[in-house]
Amino acid sequence: MKTILLIEDNKTIIDLIVNVLYEREYKVSIAVNGIQGIKIAQRIIPDLILLDILMPEMDGYETCRILKESELTNKIPVIFLSALTKSFNKVKAFQLGAVDFISKPIDVEELWVRVNTHLTISSLQRELEEMNEKLEEKVATRTKELQELNLHLQAFIEELFQKTRALKESEERFMLLAELTFEGILIHKNGIIMDLNKSLEKMSGYAREELVGKNLFDFIASEKSKKLIESKLNLKYTAPYEIELQRNDGTIIPVEIEAVQIVSNLDNFKVAALRDLTERKESEKKILNAVIEAEEKERERFSRELHDGIGPLLSTLKMYFQWLCDTQDPEKIATILKNGQENLEEAISAVGEISNNISPRTLNSFGLKAALRTFLGRIKHLEKVQMELDCNFSERIDQNIEVTVYRIITELINNTLKYADASQIKILIHLDWETEKLFVNYTDNGKGFDFEKILTSNRGLGLVNIQQRIKILGGRLDFKTGLGIGIDVKFECKLKQKR
Repeated sequence: MKTILLIEDNKTIIDLIVNVLYEREYKVSIAVNGIQGIKIAQRIIPDLILLDILMPEMDGYETCRILKESELTNKIPVIFLSALTKSFNKVKAFQLGAVDFISKPIDVEELWVRVNTHLTISSLQRELEEMNEKLEEKVATRTKELQELNLHLQAFIEELFQKTRALKESEERFMLLAELTFEGILIHKNGIIMDLNKSLEKMSGYAREELVGKNLFDFIASEKSKKLIESKLNLKYTAPYEIELQRNDGTIIPVEIEAVQIVSNLDNFKVAALRDLTERKESEKKILNAVIEAEEKERERFSRELHDGIGPLLSTLKMYFQWLCDTQDPEKIATILKNGQENLEEAISAVGEISNNISPRTLNSFGLKAALRTFLGRIKHLEKVQMELDCNFSERIDQNIEVTVYRIITELINNTLKYADASQIKILIHLDWETEKLFVNYTDNGKGFDFEKILTSNRGLGLVNIQQRIKILGGRLDFKTGLGIGIDVKFECKLKQKR
């Protein structure tokens, strides 16, 4: 129900207006002067004020001015009641904030229409104000959300920019490293080539433009290699394995490939490293042939020693047995038995010496240090070479390592004695129990040689054999020599010692 405040001092007009408004279900409050009206208005906050112009103590203009200055009542619509006389100033009334006026004497229909109209306008204004307030709140809330979203967006853009820049710098560093490496580097996604380095261009014979965008499988030579790659395509990391790559000229080369999957926010792809195994295969083949040839020569030497050393003695013993069967003379029998006994002992000694060269008894019984001292002691009286052995252990170690190191050192000594024209040989053998590593350093002061030239000649079989022996041990070899500077051989291997 709407509330109307009537400020009027004429009882007749009060009764008329109250009756009219009650009939239309309006609630009416009454004040008989301006001061009373202001107090009631501030207390009940009516929906509309009907204000008489001429009143005692405070007229309607002053009352209206005070109402419009108060924050509590300044939005309440005010309709002036006044007779249309010269004393009524319409302009002043509207300037003070009135919305309308009703002339006296009061016309009931006019009263109702004007009251209803301004109540409706006032209600609509309040609704509009509330809507505007809600809209402003929504706008303010939305503006704040947009500002926060904008800040998040700016932060995201900055983070994306930093990540993009970091990714670009990382890619540039990666491509720089890829270009500097001797290995072929290939970047692909699901087998489609995205990029490669110059080393792979050289290895494959194709230019970069000929490979980018093509399928990796188009350049794989065999179906076996294709199936092998396909089985590893979705793995995050693939350990090195061997495939066959078809070059631009149609030749097929063995290649070792190792790949790792790279996952980023933008994409995921695989980086593969390819190594040309052609030279290694040729080197392994050469080493294998050299080892076979060296073993064949060793067998020939062993056969020759048996034939030259044991053969004549056995033939003589056979002849003695024939003489023994053909004579009854006690003196001849005694001579034959004596000579046969001497030949038999000499044959046994020869067999022992040949066996000792193959697997020295001292090495089998007492270990590496004792065997090397025995070997050096046996030859020092025959050669004018000063030989020094420095070995920091006497304990037994793995038998295979003992035999291999013994063979390498004796091979080096034989080479020095045959070819180096040296006056001094130094052998240092150091065992580090903590790291379980054996370190060997062999030097002589001979005339040295051209390593590459010797390696490719028949004389190089011994060096190849040494390389192969160290490779079998899983060790590393460092061989330094040159014309006029002697040789300096260092190698190391890991072992499980026997304490």
